[in-house]
This record gives sequence, C-alpha cells and structure tokens, in this order.
Amino acid sequence: MNFAVVLPELPKLQPCVGTTPVWWQWHPPVGVFIAVLALVGVLIPWLRGEGKRVDRHERAFWTIVMFVCLGLELNSIYQDQTQHKKEETFARCEQLHSFQEIGQSLQSSIAQNEQGFKDTIGPLKQTLEASTMAVNQTRPFADVQFKGLSPQRFYKETGLPLPTPILTGGPTKINYHFSNGGNDTAQMYGGLALAFVGKPDDADSEREIMRQFEIEWNKKKVNQSPIAETPGQDSFNEFTAGPWSEADQSGIAAGTKTIYYVIRFAYGDRTGRWFSDYCSNLQTPATSYIGTRHPCRLPSNGRYHSSTWQ
Repeated sequence: MNFAVVLPELPKLQPCVGTTPVWWQWHPPVGVFIAVLALVGVLIPWLRGEGKRVDRHERAFWTIVMFVCLGLELNSIYQDQTQHKKEETFARCEQLHSFQEIGQSLQSSIAQNEQGFKDTIGPLKQTLEASTMAVNQTRPFADVQFKGLSPQRFYKETGLPLPTPILTGGPTKINYHFSNGGNDTAQMYGGLALAFVGKPDDADSEREIMRQFEIEWNKKKVNQSPIAETPGQDSFNEFTAGPWSEADQSGIAAGTKTIYYVIRFAYGDRTGRWFSDYCSNLQTPATSYIGTRHPCRLPSNGRYHSSTWQ
C-alpha cells in the first residue's frame, strides 16, 4: 500500500522590482499646477489694478503660462497613475512571495510528517504482512494431488495384461489416482483427464496439446453437487485413452511419437476455488500405457487460483 503524498510543484517567481521613482520621474501631487494657475488668475488682476490695458505681449506670456501649467498638471496625472500601477504590481508580487514562503513551509511540514508516518507505519506494515503470511500458512486448505495411473479394475481382477497402444490402437480405459494432501476437506467440482499423441518431450507439441485440452475443458460444466474429499483420502477415476490412428500407432512403434496425459482437478475449500494441473508423457508408449513418464516441459501448476469457476 502506497501512502505517498504527491505535492504540486510551486511556480518560480521573479524578484520584486522596487517602486521608488528616480529624480526625473518626480512630480508634485495631482492638482498643484491647477491651483497655481487659479492663483495666478486671481493675483494678476488684483496686482495690476483696474482699467489698465493688457498688451498683446503680456497676453501671450500669460497664455504660455496657462498652457505650461496645464501640461505640467497632465504630466503629474499620468505620472501618478504610472506610480500607482507600479505600487500595485509590487504589492501583488510581495503577496505572491509571501504565499510561496507559506507553501514551502507547508510542503516541508508535510514532507516531515510523511517521513514520520513512513517510519511509524513501516514496522507495522511488516508486522501485518508477517501476520497475514502466518495466518495463510496455518489456515486449513485442501490440496488435491495426482498420484499415478493404473490398469482399469477389469485387468486387475482378471490378471490380463493391459493392451498396448500399438496392438489395439485403443480405446482403453485407465484409472488415474489422486489424493487430498491438504488439511481441509476438498469439494470436488470437477476434473478432466485426456490422452494425446505427440512428439516426445517437445515444447511445441505440449503447447498444442494444452491448447486442445483447454478447448475440451471449456466444454465442461461445473458440478453443482461437489463430492467431498477429506484430508488424506485416496480416490481414483477413469478416462479413455485412444483410439489412435494408424499414423499415430506407427509413430508410437517407431518411437517418434508418444502418449501425453493431461489431468486437471477443480475443487474448493474455505479459502476459495482452485485448479491443479498435471502433464506427462510416456517413455515407452509402445509397450505400456502406464510405464515410466516424463514430466512436461511446460510447468505443471499444482493448486492455483481458479478465475473461471467462481
């Protein structure tokens, strides 16, 4: 279980630029030049007195003074707006830097807490895993295991030899034996044993045989009334080997082919539903159906979880 906390990466911020104006950007407060212009408009008539005529040179001078004051006032307004925007930008930048410092502090605190949590939960997790493993190992479970092959009961009772594949070509009934090697009762939901002819100890033949076996297995239906197999109980069932074609019999006689046995058990216990698979081929198929067997190169799966029979 992963308890890691993924934290977002904080953006990189540019340093804040100060807002102190240089000397050529200095300006008086807005409205000063308007006040000066108004003061001039009041003082000049009062100082000149009434009835004195204003010549054109003086009129031009005061007109220039008016436009200069107006221009300076407009410049003060624009300079004030620019300075105000810079101050707002600077204040926003300082806020972002402040928030980033808070975020970095939180990330550091979360990282420390996460490390502390890992240091605390690590031993507990190991203890829990060990306890779970111990419980699973000591929990009762069933384990149905293949034990071997034997002639059918008829041949045992009569003492007659079991027919050989190259003499009869089959079909011949054979017993397969199995036992519950676990310590819990197995509920046997089904099983299948089939015989195939293929090249001895050949991986490609084994893959093709297993493909054919799965096709036949998928045709089976779950036994809705399972048979109980108690721990240590030995049981057997029978299956039919053959009939074989003339080409298969000739290959068996020549030693270029052999007989494969594939067996699967489907059973359940209190821990779930399980399969057990076994695959082998005969060393001397020309002389016996139940002689020395070679395990298949493909792995035989003993007691694995069933995902198809739930």
